[in-house]
Amino acid sequence: MVTLRINGKLVRAKEGEMLLPVLQREKIDIPSLCHHEAVEPYGGCRLCMVEITKQEWNGRQNMVTSCLYPAEDGLIIQTHTTALIELRRTILDLYLARCPDTPEIQKLAAQYGVFQTSYEQVAKPDDCILCGLCTRICDRMGFGAISAGLPRR
Repeated sequence: MVTLRINGKLVRAKEGEMLLPVLQREKIDIPSLCHHEAVEPYGGCRLCMVEITKQEWNGRQNMVTSCLYPAEDGLIIQTHTTALIELRRTILDLYLARCPDTPEIQKLAAQYGVFQTSYEQVAKPDDCILCGLCTRICDRMGFGAISAGLPRR
């Protein structure tokens, strides 16, 4: 077991356990569109980004995807800094340009105060958010969707 400091609170986790499940276990609301416990972490949506620092970094911080970053002793994690909130707002703004009618995108975007995209909307809006979740699950189940191409989505 290792000790982490998440938003100022000391938390124990298994060494090497990915940060997102630790944060979820601690009831910290971290958005994610591409994560599912049935498949390997992917990090494609980038919404689960957190800021980390280590004692030996002398205060230097780094943004990482929490679904792909392993817990290690002494890690200091911030989940809702101004920079992270702005990053999530920008990502959700881009998602709204691609798939403005997708309920999950609308819900998350509204939670971050983004109600319409500031980018040019794609010519043919799509419900696919390119998170890779459906193709990874199909691949794991042996359905072969990965080689099917766009017409089969």
